[in-house]
Amino acid sequence: MCVPEADTTACQQVPLPSALAKPGGCQGLAGRVSCALAPSTEIALNNLFASLNPPNQGERFDTLLAHRNLHIERIVSTADIDSIEYVQEQDEWVLLLRGAAVMQVADETVTLGEGDYLFLPANTPHRVERCEVGTLWLAIHLHPDAYAPAG
Repeated sequence: MCVPEADTTACQQVPLPSALAKPGGCQGLAGRVSCALAPSTEIALNNLFASLNPPNQGERFDTLLAHRNLHIERIVSTADIDSIEYVQEQDEWVLLLRGAAVMQVADETVTLGEGDYLFLPANTPHRVERCEVGTLWLAIHLHPDAYAPAG
């Protein structure tokens, strides 16, 4: 999917599964998509459930939308993950769509099943302790200022 830069018709490159690239408008290369948007009202349709194969190890983070201070990503996890603690400057809302997971949030253990969601205010320490193979998450990050993803 194309991710428009704030107040321009140019797009920034974002990592996406090649199955999400649409003909015309965007060009995919090695799992990355870049494009230039013509000033129009063309709508690009994608599917959250496309290309869900989990990685061999860890988690795969797919940017679905990065616009101004909003960043939406799809996360596909395997059971073989490194439990990394995150302390982020932005607020995060996370929804577990498929699978199951156990997280450590601050000093509390939280068990998540399908449909469970959680709000993580900025600077809240959190980590995924374990999850099922193919666990699917939707994460929405709200940054304090305009955000430009690395890449």
